[in-house]
Amino acid sequence: MDLAPITARRAAELAGLDLEALSPRLTISKDILSPGIPGLARELTERIGRLPEMAGRFRETPKETAMQEALETWLHHLLEGPHDESLWIESARLARLHARFGLQQDQVLVGLRFLEKGLVRALPGERAAEKEALENLFLLVEAVMLQAHSREREERFRRSERLAALGKIVAEVNHDLQNPLAVIRTSIYSLRNRLEKGKTEGVRVHLDRIQRNAELAIHIASDLLDLTRHRRPETQRLEISSFLGTLLEELDIPPEIRLEADLNPEAGLVEADPTMLQRVFQNLFRNAVQAMGGRGTLSVTARRGEGNVEIAVQDTGPGFPEEEIQRVFEPLYSTRPEGAGLGLAIARKLVEAHAGRIRAENPPGGGARVVVTLPG
Repeated sequence: MDLAPITARRAAELAGLDLEALSPRLTISKDILSPGIPGLARELTERIGRLPEMAGRFRETPKETAMQEALETWLHHLLEGPHDESLWIESARLARLHARFGLQQDQVLVGLRFLEKGLVRALPGERAAEKEALENLFLLVEAVMLQAHSREREERFRRSERLAALGKIVAEVNHDLQNPLAVIRTSIYSLRNRLEKGKTEGVRVHLDRIQRNAELAIHIASDLLDLTRHRRPETQRLEISSFLGTLLEELDIPPEIRLEADLNPEAGLVEADPTMLQRVFQNLFRNAVQAMGGRGTLSVTARRGEGNVEIAVQDTGPGFPEEEIQRVFEPLYSTRPEGAGLGLAIARKLVEAHAGRIRAENPPGGGARVVVTLPG
């Protein structure tokens, strides 16, 4: 429901105006004022077109014609009636049109004052009652239009925020897909060279890599749903140190980043979904590498605890902001301007789907550390 009629009635009550009494006073003057409406609408439209912010967006386009025609129609309704809810709804629509054209509230107000003064000046001096009726009517119109204009701007802002968030999500998914696709592309290239030379050694290794990363790419497209729905892991027994070692072998690390992997074989087995865990740790590895800006040390450790396995991923970057460290797992929260803030949120969701825990911390020596604890 459009709230413009409610606003008009409330504004009339606050101003002590009788809407029904205004109508006959205004319709008396319509024959005098109606001929001047096209000129007023045209002049106001031209003034709007001369605004610096409207350069190249308004003049000599269908927008200018649409604005002038809308103003003329509305002014005739304003003078001729009926002065009921249909007028306030039309006024609200006109204000929303102004907002879509990019006009600010103060500019809308200046335009209304211009129209009001133009109409009042056109009335003979003895028409004091009609002039007062016009001025009172414009008071109500201002209340309706400014509220509608504000609501339109707020809605457009919310839409732009949603689109910006969607853009970040698309960028994140695209980035995530590049990792498995790069591995697939490299393995296919190696396979082609080997087969062309009649070599068969290593073929199975590359085929396994292609299969594993193709499955990951398929799952990435649907991983965002894991933020809003529960997907049961399809578990199997995994030797966690060997699993992590394979992922690190496939990790693309800049030459000036040193990898330190302390993967104790005694960490043993975990019951887990390999595709989901691959997503978790590739996110953590990638975040750590990006945090160091091309130089530093990436450390990965795996240890068995009491009834669980603890995996820590640590970097030598700037660390997490201390005051916001509890927020790093929130969706769309990122400490990097180019980040979409989905990697850690998805990692937490997938870890918790395994009845595990994940935490972020800043170790005493500097950098950042993310620790994943899985039952095992």
